Amino acid sequence: MCSWRSGPGLLLDDGLSRATGAFGRPQRLARRVRQRALLLTTAALVVAVAVTVTWPAVQVSVRSFVALRGDRRASILRHRGAEMLRAAAGRDALEVEVVESSSAEFAMDYALPIGPSCPFRSSIMEGGALDNELAYVVSEATGQSGEFGMLATQVAAGIQPDPRRSKKVGMEMNQQGERLKGVLDKMETSTDFQAMEAYMTMELNARKVGAVSMRTVQALVTWQGQGLIAMADNQPMPPTPPGVDFAAVANAAPGTMGGNPKERMFCQPALPRTLPFSAMEFDAVESEESQLLQVEYRKLVKDHQQLVGLGESFGDFDAAGKEYYLDQFAGITTRWKELFVSAREAGVRPSAGFQAFSKEYLSRASLSPAAYFDLVQEVHSQIKQQVQASVQAGR
Repeated sequence: MCSWRSGPGLLLDDGLSRATGAFGRPQRLARRVRQRALLLTTAALVVAVAVTVTWPAVQVSVRSFVALRGDRRASILRHRGAEMLRAAAGRDALEVEVVESSSAEFAMDYALPIGPSCPFRSSIMEGGALDNELAYVVSEATGQSGEFGMLATQVAAGIQPDPRRSKKVGMEMNQQGERLKGVLDKMETSTDFQAMEAYMTMELNARKVGAVSMRTVQALVTWQGQGLIAMADNQPMPPTPPGVDFAAVANAAPGTMGGNPKERMFCQPALPRTLPFSAMEFDAVESEESQLLQVEYRKLVKDHQQLVGLGESFGDFDAAGKEYYLDQFAGITTRWKELFVSAREAGVRPSAGFQAFSKEYLSRASLSPAAYFDLVQEVHSQIKQQVQASVQAGR
């Protein structure tokens, strides 16, 4: 624990007696160096997360889809797993489908409309504006990183920053950190499946690419703010956040990654969500197959939208209900995969708007279509494992 004292900006250790004299000074200086190193290490952290972590799900501002109508006809889809599901009509068949279905079964050209890229939003995500709230908070915190960096540079040079300026920046950073924590808590503990799915996808993607998680960002932003406030008030510095690997944070800093961070920031103007097809794409191909595909597509859109709405109460389901819901989503995923394959074979191309969305979305996430698909599948698998673990624990 350290405190800032007046004078030349010397950082003194509270646990050492002033009577230690010359023997205590090297220890105090060593602590001072370590504290400054931590400040400098984390100075670029908020920018780093904007570059490497923030999932494109937070970019939503336009949520619209094409309302399609038509008669229901028999689907022309001939997926082996789907037919097995219809024949077996049992839970085991659904689980077999999940295992057998993988991104290697076909070459994906686009991000399927599942997971965080889903064009349908639950009322929790829509009404609670969690997507936009997360984007706004990260953007605001990013804006504070420049001020914090200048203060940290002064500290490293042995210059005590203006206490009023330090406290102002510290209070703003602490406020943004607490606000970010509030959004993340809402997503993580929400009964809404889509909110929880988005949170888990962000955290899993960060672990996979070795980036800083949003939880780590929140803890460090708050810690940085509280540290500046303590420095301005000549109070002991707060302890470093538990569980934070500062070496990993340093490795994730923009300077170690190359390129202009602002060119890769995810929290830039929002990407408009759009459905992959409209009636125009199907009608452009004059064939019976394209018309049957359009009927299947309309039904899939309706079923998927209804499932998203049902998922708003996912956290209130019992274990059997949660597993059944996940199985239903596995079926929706299979139907999207097969529809894209069948559309490609029939010469029906997704709309230009969806193609642009998919390309930009995947680019910002630094994922291929197959990698994105696998990421969402892994998240769903983790959710199912959590459900099964809760059953075994008797909860």
